[in-house]
Amino acid sequence: MKVMQTKFKNEDGTGTGNCLRACVATLLQIGLEDIPEEMSVCDFLLSLGLAFEGSWEDPDTLCIAIGKSTAGDWDHAVLWCHGRVVHNPNPHTGSRGIEEPDRFFRIVRID
Repeated sequence: MKVMQTKFKNEDGTGTGNCLRACVATLLQIGLEDIPEEMSVCDFLLSLGLAFEGSWEDPDTLCIAIGKSTAGDWDHAVLWCHGRVVHNPNPHTGSRGIEEPDRFFRIVRID
């Protein structure tokens, strides 16, 4: 199930989108509504015994990639695997969503 974002930045770059939440929901195969609005994504993951593991290098596995949005001068999150976008949660920016990723995050179990 691919989850699409429901909140977007304004054209002037103000406001907040929920692309990261949509990417996390897709990876965990849950609905966007299952991630409480009042909770940060990091705190939500911790409540499940999970956390982000970040990297500046492409991990060559399914992950969240962050890069400059093709829609404006702000960051955007997409799902990335083997050097390409496999899911852009923004239905308005085409299949790519970002220019080039500059950081990557996997979701890992913590003990």
